[in-house]
Amino acid sequence: MRPSEKKALALALGVGYGISVPAFADLLILRNGDKLEGSVTGQTISSVNFVGDDGRVQIIPKSSIATIFYFSRQDKQKQEVKLVALKKEEQRKEREEELKKKREEDRKRREKELQEKREKERLARLEKKQEKEALEKALQKEKEEQKAEELAEKERDAEALRLEEQKRLAQQERRRLEALRLQKTSGLVRLWSGQEIRGTFVSRHGEVFTLETTAGLMDFHRSEIEQMEISVEENGVSREQVLAPSELEAVETVALSKDQIDLSSGVTVNYKSVRFDGFNTEVESEYGELSLRPEDAETSSNPVTGMDLMVGEYGYVMLHSGQKVSGDLILRSRHQWILHTEKGDVSLNPDEIVFARKEQRVSGDSFPASLVFWR
Repeated sequence: MRPSEKKALALALGVGYGISVPAFADLLILRNGDKLEGSVTGQTISSVNFVGDDGRVQIIPKSSIATIFYFSRQDKQKQEVKLVALKKEEQRKEREEELKKKREEDRKRREKELQEKREKERLARLEKKQEKEALEKALQKEKEEQKAEELAEKERDAEALRLEEQKRLAQQERRRLEALRLQKTSGLVRLWSGQEIRGTFVSRHGEVFTLETTAGLMDFHRSEIEQMEISVEENGVSREQVLAPSELEAVETVALSKDQIDLSSGVTVNYKSVRFDGFNTEVESEYGELSLRPEDAETSSNPVTGMDLMVGEYGYVMLHSGQKVSGDLILRSRHQWILHTEKGDVSLNPDEIVFARKEQRVSGDSFPASLVFWR
């Protein structure tokens, strides 16, 4: 039995408290859950006069009273009703406590759920914000890349235009130089022999030029040519210009291989090997063994041509016959050369001379007449 039930039963029986218990007793249940047992002696509109079992007199506002039970202490049925009322009140209190506890738990649960929801929403907003920022960064990066690509495309287009313009200017310059070069191919050719021929150099093979004339094609070695007079146009004005043999050009130039030799006869010789013994150069070719001078062998790729020997100098002349004549040049004219040699003065026709060069004075004989020399 619960304490409240034991107390109610004791009050109903009137024992255990050592006081005189009236025949009638009342039970006040306040709104705060307290229970007062005694007698209601009177009441007004706003309050109740109550005398407790302990003899204490109280004036209780009606606003604080939840329920008032009136019953007789000697009436067992009313005692039972009181016990039932107490039990119900106890149950109600327990239910209220349970409900309060449940409400508190529900409140805490709702607060927790609300907090979790807010946290999720915050994280969702943060994630959305991050996604938005990432998207904006990606869009910005894409814009920058697109802008860079457009700039690079413009630069490539500008570079292509620049290269195209350079190519056009280079082609224009090549055409201009080619036109200037071709101007040097036609004109009046004057030979060392005094002969003058008008024509066009159509090809060049090594040091041999092929001149196209009204009479046909003629081959001349560079050393046979004294000069060439050409007509040059500048700004619509035509003027005459004289070219030295080293400035001659041809419409077409046939390149020589590094394993080929251009000889004075105009023949191109393919050689297999070259040996040098300190003075002469032995060349093994399709024409057999050729014995060449060291200076010619050393400068075979870029031979020195022309009439370099001047009056008063010591040197040698190479003749079309293949002979070499060394001595002091004492006369040089367009019709006669005179060399003072060890065997006397030698008179030569300029038409017989391939080229003439100066050299140091050394003793030696002329080359055999059967030898074919470098150009």
